[in-house]
Amino acid sequence: MKHTPGPWSVMSKHRNGWEISTTTGAWMAHTYQDSRQQANANLIAAAPDLLKLAKDLEKVILSSGHNLCSTATNEERTKFISGILDVWNNHYSILENL
Repeated sequence: MKHTPGPWSVMSKHRNGWEISTTTGAWMAHTYQDSRQQANANLIAAAPDLLKLAKDLEKVILSSGHNLCSTATNEERTKFISGILDVWNNHYSILENL
């Protein structure tokens, strides 16, 4: 079973919390009223983007070919670190809003 594709966003404050919907208006989730409700809603709304971040990081890690132990060359280490930083930079706008 697949999740509903993003983007998701916090649409409105509901009487008991915050409503999370897709950009097409499909209801996705609802947070319940407590002191952290808006932060929780923001995290839920970011779920599809966070999944994409995790999958992009996984691609970089798997493409390194090994665990980058002491046998890795400086070129291999640099490529790995550059790949991780590229993924981070491409997804930073999502992370800074959490």
